[in-house]
This record gives sequence, structure tokens and C-alpha cells, in this order.
Amino acid sequence: MPNFAADVVDRLAEDPELVALEWHDERQGDMSRLTFRDFSIRSSKAANMLSAAGVNQGDRVLVMLPLCIEWWEAILGCMKAGAIPALSMEAGTGQDIVNQIKGAEATALIVGTELAELIEDLQPDIPQLRHRILVGWERVGWTDYDRRVSLSSVLFEAVQALPDAPCLMVFSDNTGDPPTLYTHEDDRFDLEFLDAWRDGMMLTIRDGE
Repeated sequence: MPNFAADVVDRLAEDPELVALEWHDERQGDMSRLTFRDFSIRSSKAANMLSAAGVNQGDRVLVMLPLCIEWWEAILGCMKAGAIPALSMEAGTGQDIVNQIKGAEATALIVGTELAELIEDLQPDIPQLRHRILVGWERVGWTDYDRRVSLSSVLFEAVQALPDAPCLMVFSDNTGDPPTLYTHEDDRFDLEFLDAWRDGMMLTIRDGE
């Protein structure tokens, strides 16, 4: 029974030199080549972090991150843990975030530090959100993604998924309408699909809304 992150990414990781992504850091001016082995290791650590945080198989996880490598490894980590990552579109307002959390039926959320305070303000409107995971800095009331992933084991036995089980959710807009579901056997998406989708997404919050 397939699991996309394990059966595709981990299999390709058997070649330690095979490049999965060229990452250009505009702020630092650096360029890194990340191999499938890198993503295999980091996604297993992310899966361990998610499991330790209480995210279970079948849980839906809204991923709202700016351009960063953690976006990739978090999604693959969700897949390995049997959770369903929901890819968020641009969040124009706090209500957009509420709509997407409710639309995805998400019980967990992975965000960067720029959204932490807003999420805390919105919490009364999203009581179903049980797990808040923060990338970039430690904050009271949040699971520290960076620290927990760093301390997690590189060993993780990926959840066995049925071919027609949900693997990925993608919003077409920010209204919270039901997102498109992709299954583990779906040939409509692959890493290139994720790459193209990610390049077209910019995450911003308008001041005062």
C-alpha cells in the first residue's frame, strides 16, 4: 500500500547525490542543492515531531508558510505520518485563515512567526484547532517546529496508506470552499506539481484587517 513521501521520495533517496531542489535564498544570496536524501531525513524527523505533538493519521494540517525549505519537509512529514496536509492560498485577512481552517476541517496548523499573534487572536473562532506548530521561533503555547525537528529521530516508519486515501488538499482560493483532494495513487500531482504550485503562492496579511 503506497505512501507518496515514502514510496517516491524515500526511494529516490537511495541515490544520495540525486538533487531534489535547488534553493536560492534571496536574502542571503546563497544557493543550495538539496537532495532527496536530505528531504527523506528531514521529513522523517518532521513526521516524528508531528506524532509527538499529537497529530494522528487522518488529521488534516493546514500549512501556511512563507517561502522556506520547511514548507517542503513539513508536507512530506505530514504524508509519512498519515496526516493530510492542506496547502493554503494567500491569506488576505484573518477571516480568510478562519475560512481555510474550517474548509479543510484542520485540527493542526503549521505557520511562521509572522502569523502567530493573529492565530492566537483568532483561536476563539476556530476551537477545532488543537495543535499549533510554529516555524522560526519559540513561543508559549506553540510547538517549536525547529527545535522539535532538530531533536527528533531520523527513523520513522511511514504510515501505510490505501491507494485512494487522501494524500494532499489544495485550495483554489481563500474562501474556505472545499479544497481539491489528491490521493496517494493520483497521477495528477508529483513534486513538480508542488514546485509549480508553490512558486505561484505568496503569503501576505494586509495590515489592519
